[in-house]
Amino acid sequence: MSETTPPNQPAPITDVGDIRQFELSSVFDIAHALKQLMTRHDLVAVYFNQGERFSLTSILDVDQAGKTFIIDESGSPDVNRCLAQSDRNLFVATPEGIKHQFSCGQIHQVVFKGRPAFKVPFPAHIIKLQRREFFRLLTPIAHPITVTIRDHPSGKLDVPLHDLSLGGMCLGLTPRNDFNLLDRYADCTLDLPGFGQLRFGLEVRNKRVERLHQGKEVLWVGCQFLNLSTAQENQLQRYITQLQMEQKARG
Repeated sequence: MSETTPPNQPAPITDVGDIRQFELSSVFDIAHALKQLMTRHDLVAVYFNQGERFSLTSILDVDQAGKTFIIDESGSPDVNRCLAQSDRNLFVATPEGIKHQFSCGQIHQVVFKGRPAFKVPFPAHIIKLQRREFFRLLTPIAHPITVTIRDHPSGKLDVPLHDLSLGGMCLGLTPRNDFNLLDRYADCTLDLPGFGQLRFGLEVRNKRVERLHQGKEVLWVGCQFLNLSTAQENQLQRYITQLQMEQKARG
């Protein structure tokens, strides 16, 4: 187990919206998912101490009958002590781009095959998201695209996008106070160059203010699509695929 931050550290899911459709809840399915992580020797990030700290580990054994699994200890006694005292621990892994996330209660130090380890109780469920549900693509800076919100309380808004996915989008605005969590806008459109127009609703799922390198502040507003039809989703997927191809071609 390591507390070094790698560039591809698995990060928790924060803004997918209603994730119940992606949950595995049977003991068999949970054990199967954990065994896959174990067999592939996938790294698993464990967030603890109310999410303020994390460590990387791997699964060493899965006991379906006992509803527990074993992870290796950290090389840091301080990390091991804090992890053993944490009453809620969030586990995140991303094997082959498929996000796995689950939370467990307090874990216990044990000896497994002659070496220190932790025994962890099975989670109540595991969230398993395919890449397409959470992958976000940065939109072109040279030719930005904008979403039009016609029913915002302040009037019609044309807002540039920071990134885009099949699940939603991130808006980039000058800091303002009239975008609130769970606000909904029913009359929104997005023109996809070469692929036509989408019409949909949006729900605000998260927001944060960030100070950029030049000292300028920007408000990021993460939104989830509402009422996006299957045909529109396919249209959006084709546009995202085209953007990916163009970005790869530019290197």
